[in-house]
Amino acid sequence: MKRYIILFTLIFGMHTAFGQGYNLGEKPGPLPAKEFAFPKYTELFLSNGLKVFVIEDHEQPTVNLRLQIRGGEVSESIPGTAAMVAEMLTKGAGKRDALTIAKELDGVGAGVSASSSGDITSVTGESILKHMPIMLEIFADVLRSATFPEDEFAKLKKQKMSEVKLEKANAGSLLQSLSRKVAYGANHPSARHKSEASYTSITLDELKKFYGTYYRPNNATLAVVGDVKPEEIKAILEKALGAWEPGDVNEFRTPKPEPMAQGVYFIARPSSVQSSTALIATAIPNNHPDFEALRLASNLMGAGFSGRLFKTLRETYSYTYTPFAYLTSGRDVNRYICGADVRNSVTDSAIKVMQSEMAKLANEATSNDELDLIKRFVIGQFKMNFENSDYVAGLLLNADYNNQPISVVKEFPNRFNAITPEQMKSAVTKHLAKQSIVVVGSPDVLETLRQFGPVYEFTTELEAKKAESKKVDLTPEQLMEKHRAALGGMENISKISSLITTGTASFDMNGQELRGNITMKQKAPGKQVMVMDFKMFKQTTMTDGNQAWRMMGPQSEEVTDNAEKQEMIDEAHIAQSARLIELGYTLTIKGQEGSSIIVESKNKAGEVQTMYFDAKTYLLNSVKETAKGPQGDVEVSRLFGNYTDIGGVKFPSKMVIEQGPIVISIDDIKYTVNQEINDSEFKPE
Repeated sequence: MKRYIILFTLIFGMHTAFGQGYNLGEKPGPLPAKEFAFPKYTELFLSNGLKVFVIEDHEQPTVNLRLQIRGGEVSESIPGTAAMVAEMLTKGAGKRDALTIAKELDGVGAGVSASSSGDITSVTGESILKHMPIMLEIFADVLRSATFPEDEFAKLKKQKMSEVKLEKANAGSLLQSLSRKVAYGANHPSARHKSEASYTSITLDELKKFYGTYYRPNNATLAVVGDVKPEEIKAILEKALGAWEPGDVNEFRTPKPEPMAQGVYFIARPSSVQSSTALIATAIPNNHPDFEALRLASNLMGAGFSGRLFKTLRETYSYTYTPFAYLTSGRDVNRYICGADVRNSVTDSAIKVMQSEMAKLANEATSNDELDLIKRFVIGQFKMNFENSDYVAGLLLNADYNNQPISVVKEFPNRFNAITPEQMKSAVTKHLAKQSIVVVGSPDVLETLRQFGPVYEFTTELEAKKAESKKVDLTPEQLMEKHRAALGGMENISKISSLITTGTASFDMNGQELRGNITMKQKAPGKQVMVMDFKMFKQTTMTDGNQAWRMMGPQSEEVTDNAEKQEMIDEAHIAQSARLIELGYTLTIKGQEGSSIIVESKNKAGEVQTMYFDAKTYLLNSVKETAKGPQGDVEVSRLFGNYTDIGGVKFPSKMVIEQGPIVISIDDIKYTVNQEINDSEFKPE
């Protein structure tokens, strides 16, 4: 019976379609556009000058507060200050400490949070209507009387240090940070880069000064969204926030950008298998008459499946999966950026495709059909977002910050739809003619980039790379001979048939620390088992010289990836750094920088490491390599220090392993040599 119903439905549908004059072989056109009406809102002021927008939404008994403060990262004197102030707000305010704030909010399913980015700081609060009093009380406390406790400040600073490490290990983050420097200027407020040094220099007094200066009602605007009436909520807000005192705030205007020289800007990440690439151009403020025409151009390049980069870089050439293009929308300064993550071998080819597409925007007329498709996509998204009252609140707050009448927002669909191909082409020609290239990737691609112009190399600290390394008048064999002698000589090294290493360890991730122990047993030739026990988790790796395994808890898993297995077997050799040549490593001396001789080593599986030997002692100070992580490639650093003589051979008594936000410090390392170890310990039970 079901198949007959389906057949009847199909026949009926076809009959209806023919009856209405549809041609089933043609793609249907878009439905007629519906008239758009901007949602209603109420604007009011509290007695202390705080401007408030009220957007009524009676579908659910909830209320959301969103306060926008005119003062963010561009207003700070030390990079990271604004973000730390925002995150410290809920660490103590009024009579409540961090734990009390968290318990009281969590207990009623409410939330208060803050963040800072670009020109502004946002403080938000949300709850169901009946719990608004406790949420609003805490919301008011963090704005008026944050306490900035020292212990919470110390914890947050440590967490921020970990975030810096994570960003340095992420190619996309490095690309964005360097692109801001290139577009705005190395010392521009919008290009400031948070670093370990900047976070180290921030004091509690600096946070309190920023808080006291910018967190003022006459320097902020509040949007209230929810099941509220304007006059009722005004009285409630007056009671909660009326005592928040206004102050003298000098409006900060972002200076004009001073772009860096046009060229190629490159950050090397050894062993990266792909390059993060982008074209960068300094753009115009969001109130410029050509801004929306440039926005249309950026949408044409990067609007999802309809974007030109998707059709070329992905569909035509298969260079990447997710190309992108966008135009930032700041009040005073902006940048245009388009790019993609691509394989090393096609880095220069992908750049040429992007340059070709940018040239077409500037030199060729875009068809009305292609442009209309992009316009419908952008305007459709704009209108659909009005289903969310929070989106309306964001538009009102941004219009207020930009000193734009709300009519500018209301009329956006009509203005955007009226942009002609010639207007867009003219805007691109006028404002995006000077483009620079930013690449974060393997040093192997560097030479292929010189065809695009002068190359400026930067470090992962976003500092200009110093002049060429000093030449080292040694062959790899001679360097290894000096290194072996520094350790104690191969004769003494060869006398060690087994080595047991123990140490206390701390595992730090985003400021959260665990304490534990590390034990490693090695037996010649090339057998090793290492146990990292941090109570909450325990990890074991082992190799018998032929196979390798890893274990989390009682379950073991054989390592089948040849490169990973080879690396584990190589590292199982006692005093491995003295045996690199005999283990089949290819060594290339890159030169000397400062007090370090830099050596690139490649094992039999093709895995590359960068090794730093002390130019005076010839001991190994550190090793850097790239590993695959869940978020992509991540740099791993191992640092060695405090070498101690054990049976005529020097071993480090301190080690630090850094992998993105994870830092493992191993202290008080002890060694036991030539103790009997059963071969069964190097295989899973």
